[in-house]
Amino acid sequence: MPLLHWFRPPRYLLTLYLAGAVTGVLCLAWLAGRLLDQEQAVESQRERAQLEVAADRAVAVFQRSLNELERQAFSTDGPLPPDILAIVADRLSIRSRPAGRVVFVPIVPPSSALPPGIFAAGEQAEFGKAGLASAIDIYRALTRAQSRAVRAGALVRLGRTLRKAGRHPEALDTYAELARMEDVRIDGRPADLIAREARCTVLEETAQRALLEREANDLRRDLASGRWTLTRAPWEFAYSETSAWAGSAATPINGLDAAIAFAAAADALWQQWDGRPTSGQAVMRLADRPVLAVWKADAVRMVAALAGLEYLETICGQVSIDANAQVALADRDGQPILGRVSGRQAIRAAADTGLPWAIAVAADHPDRAVADALVRRRLLLAGLGLVGALIVGSSYFTFRGIRRELAIARLQSEFVSAVSHEFRTPLTSMRQLSHMLLAGRVISDDRRGQYYAVLVRESERLHRLVEKLLSFGRAESGAGRYRFEPLDAGDLVRSVTTEFHGHADGWSLETTTPSTPCPVRADREMLALALWNLLDNAMKYSPDCRTIWIELSVGGTRASIAVRDQGIGIPPADRQRIFRKFERGTQAAESGVQGTGIGLAIVHHVIHAHGGEVRLESEVGRGSTFTIVIPMETTA
Repeated sequence: MPLLHWFRPPRYLLTLYLAGAVTGVLCLAWLAGRLLDQEQAVESQRERAQLEVAADRAVAVFQRSLNELERQAFSTDGPLPPDILAIVADRLSIRSRPAGRVVFVPIVPPSSALPPGIFAAGEQAEFGKAGLASAIDIYRALTRAQSRAVRAGALVRLGRTLRKAGRHPEALDTYAELARMEDVRIDGRPADLIAREARCTVLEETAQRALLEREANDLRRDLASGRWTLTRAPWEFAYSETSAWAGSAATPINGLDAAIAFAAAADALWQQWDGRPTSGQAVMRLADRPVLAVWKADAVRMVAALAGLEYLETICGQVSIDANAQVALADRDGQPILGRVSGRQAIRAAADTGLPWAIAVAADHPDRAVADALVRRRLLLAGLGLVGALIVGSSYFTFRGIRRELAIARLQSEFVSAVSHEFRTPLTSMRQLSHMLLAGRVISDDRRGQYYAVLVRESERLHRLVEKLLSFGRAESGAGRYRFEPLDAGDLVRSVTTEFHGHADGWSLETTTPSTPCPVRADREMLALALWNLLDNAMKYSPDCRTIWIELSVGGTRASIAVRDQGIGIPPADRQRIFRKFERGTQAAESGVQGTGIGLAIVHHVIHAHGGEVRLESEVGRGSTFTIVIPMETTA
């Protein structure tokens, strides 16, 4: 099949072009999908790599922090960071730095030794037949002993006996004296603590509520400050008892939970120390708070550093800033210690890092990462969409251009056919008549004169057709120049209608012009050609009514020449396109009237060159009215 066959208008070329454009768009859509999948995979890999790097940086920061913690805590002097406690213990005692941060200890110093049976006589009188008065005298005498331990023991028993005797003011004074003996321990407990607890008991018994609440609150604060060396059970009992005395007046004590957690951690470390050299790091959850413990121990001494929640939060904050990520910690059993992360994570197990916790690292701002990825995808989609839009747009305009060129080619073909027919009709008549005249077949002079008249009329018809084509060509190419001159539109209308009447045998032209001159500045020849074309169209498309109405009117500064017929009319859909070259209305094509499709195009071009306009009023089956409106010439 020849190659040119594929370009026969209009179907094959348009089908092939549309198929190519659709294929291009589909390929672009497939490429967009592949690019999006690849971009998502690259983004996921990039995010994973960033998280892995952040996790490694977090491990490094935690290791540096723990090394610094050990260095500071295991040294013998120098300040410690907030929320850090150093513990030094042996098998008989335990000390803290800073002091007072441990509210209870695993072991207490022994009590002072008392002479055997020193309080036997008083206790026999107290609990025997001698009575409380005799016991009070015996105990009071012992309060003047040289030994502080004996005096403290005697004061405890004296206060108890006075309470039993109902002598409460004396009992309060006795306990006040005992409270001043701060360096004495009675049965493992500090004498001043025993005295203050006893005073609260007396105040409770005597219903001195305000004084009881005040002394109970003071006692609670001293217990929370680690003032006394107590083991855990006595401390917890004393604190709960004083809290009950304080009741609703009990004031909150800041940092108590942390102090309890530190004390519990120190107690746990001391309890598990069995005298063998050891070291380690661990996170213990005590009093519902995590405590980091780092320790070293040999056979005689254990040194430990304890860090609380605030310290862990500070380190995690530093890690988050340094690694630009969210960080969460969990103990070796997987229980959360600090922080919470969501989304994609990088995890470092405690067994792999040597740290006392596992680390989970996630993006610091996952929403921002998602937003950045979304922006990149939108940019990619926008770029692909733009390319697709360019393809579709260029395809659309190219498609329109091809259709227009094909339509022009079709119109030109129809134009050539119409012009050929227009030329063939008069040429056929002229050829036949010329042969008859040349052969001498026309004998009569009258008949010969008629034939000569027909030859002249047909030659003039051909001349007008040729002139119309030449005028249209000049107007299209812009080669023709208009020669504007002052003229009377009424004279022009009358002249053209008179000339056209001689051409339109059997037609009636009813012309109406004003009695006064209608001056315009126009090109006489071109304006006459436009009016002739309108008259010619009115004649061709009015097969049933052989009358044409021409009216010249003046309105303001404009002159209007209306040509009206009662022909086939023009549908609304055709009223714009019939002024384009080679275009003919559907009614004209269906009626079988021959035409070139350039008459109204010439009218439109000529009138616009004169600064005017062409108006059309039409009704199918009832005729049309074409009105030429041009500006009148103004006079100074």
